Amino acid sequence: MSLDVITLTRGTRPEWLQECASSIDMGNHQVHFRPDDFEAARWETTSRSMADFVAWVDDDDRVLPGALARCVEALEATGAAMAFTDEAHIDAKGARVGQPYTRPRARRDLAMHPRSVHHLSVFRVSSLDPIIWKHAKRIGIGICWLIRAHAGLVHKAVHVPMVGYEWRLHPGQDTKDIDFADAYTRAMPALREVTRSWMGPLDAQIRQHGARA
Repeated sequence: MSLDVITLTRGTRPEWLQECASSIDMGNHQVHFRPDDFEAARWETTSRSMADFVAWVDDDDRVLPGALARCVEALEATGAAMAFTDEAHIDAKGARVGQPYTRPRARRDLAMHPRSVHHLSVFRVSSLDPIIWKHAKRIGIGICWLIRAHAGLVHKAVHVPMVGYEWRLHPGQDTKDIDFADAYTRAMPALREVTRSWMGPLDAQIRQHGARA
């Protein structure tokens, strides 16, 4: 089974991009210097992949050893459309901040908040549906959450219980941008209307695969 690992970057943080690239221990790492339209770039690079699976790694973050392999293993073993790990936070210098986010997740978590199932996520490319991009274009934001929610709610998600990703928190990241945060807040009702429409037993826990690492 083949895996594309996709990084979208503006190319402004070469030292972090190098850390990112060095941390990827599986698959074909593709670095795309994206235009201002992040939403379109995310959808196009993911949906047009010729690999069986796609993962995203941001240019300022790091993947932990074995995480990609364990996600692919979980997808192959369960037939799920998405496998995800737990995440830890690091600061600008790469030091851990706080405690990793490791609790079990239910389908309701995935439907209600974009950070409930965040990093690392590996997707089965064949499960992607153009309806995801249709909703993202209409709403104007939220493509990453909509791809995850569609994979996990319409198809099936599997949780790999290990810290597999280090998300770097720093003032320059997109999620700290006031305009981005305001736009996401305004879009939340429309995004949740879509994710809740992908019906199912919302209180069911997402299955875990493999022992905690």
